[in-house]
Amino acid sequence: MELHTFGQVHFGKADFGDKRLTKRLIKIGDQMMEHPSGTAPAKMQSPADLEGLYRFVNNDKVSHRTILASHQQYTKERIAAAGSAGRTVEILYDTTELDYSTLKSNKDLGPIGGGYNRGFLCHNGLAIYGDTREVIGLVSQVVVKRPKPPKHERRPESRKREDRESRLWVKGVEQAGELPKTGKVINIADRGADTFEFLDHMVTTQQLVLVRSKNNRVCFRGHEGTGEQIKLHDAVRQEPARGTRTITLEARGERPKRDVVLNITWLAIQLRAPRYPRGEHGKDPLKLWVVRASEQNPPPGQQGIEWLLLTNDPITSVEDAIATIEAYENRGVVEEYHKAMKTGVSIEEMQFTTGLALLAMIAILSVIAVPLIQMRDLAKDERQHGRRAREFLPASWATLLSLWRYKEERDLTVREFIWALGRLGGHQNRKHDGPPGWQTLWKGMAQLRAMIRGASCLGNKCWQKM
Repeated sequence: MELHTFGQVHFGKADFGDKRLTKRLIKIGDQMMEHPSGTAPAKMQSPADLEGLYRFVNNDKVSHRTILASHQQYTKERIAAAGSAGRTVEILYDTTELDYSTLKSNKDLGPIGGGYNRGFLCHNGLAIYGDTREVIGLVSQVVVKRPKPPKHERRPESRKREDRESRLWVKGVEQAGELPKTGKVINIADRGADTFEFLDHMVTTQQLVLVRSKNNRVCFRGHEGTGEQIKLHDAVRQEPARGTRTITLEARGERPKRDVVLNITWLAIQLRAPRYPRGEHGKDPLKLWVVRASEQNPPPGQQGIEWLLLTNDPITSVEDAIATIEAYENRGVVEEYHKAMKTGVSIEEMQFTTGLALLAMIAILSVIAVPLIQMRDLAKDERQHGRRAREFLPASWATLLSLWRYKEERDLTVREFIWALGRLGGHQNRKHDGPPGWQTLWKGMAQLRAMIRGASCLGNKCWQKM
C-alpha cells in the first residue's frame, strides 16, 4: 500500500530550484503535523531538525509564495474534481490580524489592533464545498504590513495609493489566478469588500461574486437602460416578501439559541460608478441583484436580523434567493479557519527576527491548519457519518486506527473513524460526553501519525498485510 504523507501531498510540488529544499519542506510539514501547537522548538523532533527549519526559512530561495504554491495547486485540482462531479465550490475571502507585538527586533511589522500592536494583515481565500461546508484548501493568501498613511494625506491621494487596505480584496482574487471552469465557483466576502472597485473587477473578469452590502448607494432599478434612480437599501426594504426561510440562530453571549423566520425578497439593479474614481475601476454601471433576508418577528427589545447581499449570480426565483442566502451563511467557515490558525497551530507564537522567515512560517502553518478544520467538518456533518472514511482520508489511516481500536481490520465509516480518533486523543466515547471536539481530534491525529510513521518503518511488508 503506497503511503503519501501530508507533506508530500501539500508541499511535494514546491519548486525552489533545489530539490533538497523541497525535501526539507516535506519533512517540516510532516513533523509539524505531528506536533502542530506551540513554538518552533516544540514542533520539531530534535535540535538538528530545528536547525534545519531555521536554515530553511532563512534561505534566499524560500518565499511565502513558493511554499504556498504547491498547496494552491493541490486545492485547484480538488476544485476541478468537484466541478466535474457537479458540485458548487465557494471561495471565502476574509482578513485577520496576526499579532507579533512581542517581536521587538522585527522591523518588518506594521500597526494592528488600532495601532497599539504590531503584526501583519493576513487576507485568505479559502475554498469549501458549497453543499457540505467541507474545507478544500487555500487558493490565495496575501500577507502584508499595514501601511502608515502619509501625514495630511488627502482622499484623492489615498484612493490612488497601491498599498491601501481596500485593495486586499482584489489582490486576493488576483493571486488565486484562474480557477478551474469545470463547475460553479462563487466568491464570497463580507461588507469590507463592498467597494465598486472590487465588484467591478469581479464582473469584468466574469467571476461570480457574493458580497454583503454595506453602502446605501444611489443606483438604477432594473437591468434595462438606466431606469429609475433609487437608494439601494431603501428600495429593497420596500419590496414585498416573496418567500420565507427558517434558520436556527446559535446562542452567543447572553443571546439564547432560537429559530428565526426570514422574509426573502430581491431586486435587479445597476450600480453606478462613483463620480470621483475610488481606486481602479471602469465607468459603466454594474448589473447586479440585491437579495434581502430580514427577520419576520424579532423578540421584543432585540434588533432583527437583516442581510443585504449583492451578487451577479442571476436571481429569478425564491429558490435562487435562498441558495444565495445559504451560500453567504457558509462564510463563517473562514472565521473558524482563522481560529485554527491561531489556537490550533499557534501561528502567533513564532519567534523570528526577520519578516521573510516569519512569512515562510506563516505559509507553512496556514497549510497545516487546513486538515484541522477538515477534521472538524467530518465530525460535525452528520450527513457524512455513514460514508466510508477512505473516501476522505488515506485508507491506511483507517486501517491502522481500526486495528488499534477494534483489534481487527474494518472498513470504518466516518463516524467510527471520528470516535476512534477521539478515543486515541483522550475522549472516553461515552454518549453523554458528546462527540469529540477538534482539539481532541487533533491530539488523536498526532498519535495516529506517530503510529503511521512507526508502521512505515517496518517496510512495505507491514502495509501489504493490511
